[in-house]
Amino acid sequence: MSDFQSKSLNSELLKKNDLILTMETTQMRKIIKQFTDIANLKDKTFTLKGFTGETKDVDIPDPYMTTPEYYKKTLEEIEKYIKLSLKRIIKLNKSQS
Repeated sequence: MSDFQSKSLNSELLKKNDLILTMETTQMRKIIKQFTDIANLKDKTFTLKGFTGETKDVDIPDPYMTTPEYYKKTLEEIEKYIKLSLKRIIKLNKSQS
C-alpha cells in the first residue's frame, strides 16, 4: 500500500469501475445517495467485509486518533478482507468466462 494515493470521488470514477468498496456502511450509503445518476451503483457498491459475505459487523472503523495497536489491528483486518475479496473476484471472473 506504500504507493497508494487517494483520489476525489466523482461520477466518472464511479462509472468506470466495476466494484466500489468502502470501509463503513455509512460511507457506502452516502455514495449511493449522492451519486443517483449512476444506474447500477447500488449493485456494485459494498463494504469490504460485506463483499466477502460477512453479514454481521460489516464495518471497519477508521482508526484515526487511536493507538498504534489499534492501527495495526485495523490494517490486519483490512489485509484479511482484501485477500478474501480477491478470491471472490477471481471466482466471479472464472464463472463469467
